[in-house]
Amino acid sequence: MKKYNIGNNINPTEVTDYDIHISPKDKFGVSYSSDGTRLIGIKEKKDFCSTEYHIIDGTKIICDEAFSGCSHISKIIIPDSVEIIGSWAFANCRSLENIVFSNSLKTIKSFAFKDCKKLNNIVLPNTLESLGEMVFSYT
Repeated sequence: MKKYNIGNNINPTEVTDYDIHISPKDKFGVSYSSDGTRLIGIKEKKDFCSTEYHIIDGTKIICDEAFSGCSHISKIIIPDSVEIIGSWAFANCRSLENIVFSNSLKTIKSFAFKDCKKLNNIVLPNTLESLGEMVFSYT
């Protein structure tokens, strides 16, 4: 598995308060690292009301809890650049019905799609190397 050296961050999917503070946001309020390789997440999840979201091409990592609890989102499009989906990244996205996985996805960490009640058809890419525990629990 490819290792990422992102500052002193040993776990590239972990998000700090500093990450959230300095990260630029797109028009939906989704924060990305300054180099665009990490999707940090949404600070005010209750304000995120988009039903469909296209992750920016060039993103390699979707960080822990990035969209966790976003109740309105029903579709996520993940570009081929994404290799890692962090823990709890889409947990409790209860309206999420459709997710298009990246063709270069290598890792989905634990509980990434926990409690996505409407997610019922999942096709995992052949590139997947690691699947965390209970990734799709309670879906």
